[in-house]
Amino acid sequence: MRRPSLGAGPGAGTSVAGLPLPAWLAADGFDADCVVSSRARAMRNLAGFRFPSAARPTELLEVARLVREAACTPSDSPETTFRPLGSLTLVEFDALVRTRLASPHFPWREPGRLVLVNDARTASILVNEEDHLRIQVLLPGHAVEDAKAALERILAVLSRRLRFAHAEPWGYLASSPPNCGTGLRLSVMAHLIGLAHAKRLRGVLTALAQRGLVVRGLFGESSRATGAFVQVSTTRGGQAEWRGAREFLLEQEREARLQTPAEELDRRLEELAAYIQRCRSLQPADALRALAWLRWGLSSGRLRGAAIHEADRAWAEVLGDPARTDLGPARARALRAFLAGLDFNRG
Repeated sequence: MRRPSLGAGPGAGTSVAGLPLPAWLAADGFDADCVVSSRARAMRNLAGFRFPSAARPTELLEVARLVREAACTPSDSPETTFRPLGSLTLVEFDALVRTRLASPHFPWREPGRLVLVNDARTASILVNEEDHLRIQVLLPGHAVEDAKAALERILAVLSRRLRFAHAEPWGYLASSPPNCGTGLRLSVMAHLIGLAHAKRLRGVLTALAQRGLVVRGLFGESSRATGAFVQVSTTRGGQAEWRGAREFLLEQEREARLQTPAEELDRRLEELAAYIQRCRSLQPADALRALAWLRWGLSSGRLRGAAIHEADRAWAEVLGDPARTDLGPARARALRAFLAGLDFNRG
């Protein structure tokens, strides 16, 4: 594989569908070989208002107004200053989902729904999803504690401007009773291609589930671990068990990669390159599997020509709506453009 200019292919620009890149796609983070990103998420509801599923449109609009005023009031930090993304097009909303700033089932066209993104591009707020506020911080690489600290700073600012629904002994009230309490979820997006290749992924994920962790695919509840990209999360905070589980996961993944001979990885990458070059249409799952191998090649040094986060940016570009069959050719072209910027490191 030779290395011409990346041109307008994935990884070359600073946006997805015209929207600025979130911070987690802008640089390699710590442990980037195995951890794509870290997330801290919290739900909150406003006191005196019904939950979104039971609220009238006028209530939802009032909640949206209050949250917008509170979150968009200028502050001294770009981390705690948010801006609304108004009048979104379908393409723009799809880009928010692909870059994980919004969830795919968010009813963004309904009254009182808002997407807010902070000036640092590290956090987003969904207004009137399942709860009044879903606040999340996304950072590159393995940075769970940093993401949690940033989320707490955002919550501290919002709590001075909004009155959240809270009652003892339940804690912060949620539309789904099991979510009452801190309303906090911490997670990492892990890249477990070595375990998947060694056919050990299912066993390791079962071990994590036995530790009380939740394992999901790219987009939450019902999604699958396509391309060996897996969300591993906890709702119990940054405890020692959670840190130990993450260390166990990284240890198992790196061990699996080390047990794969470099010659075998090279062969797989060459087969993948040939497949991408002749393929004229790709489904999201096939594109993710291809990028999982390219990401391994980059992190192992067997491929060069791009940073690891550029591969992550590429999969944010190529995912798209799986129900849209017309995106298959564009997905294949984008993947070929990324591949064209890579070559083998035979040293």
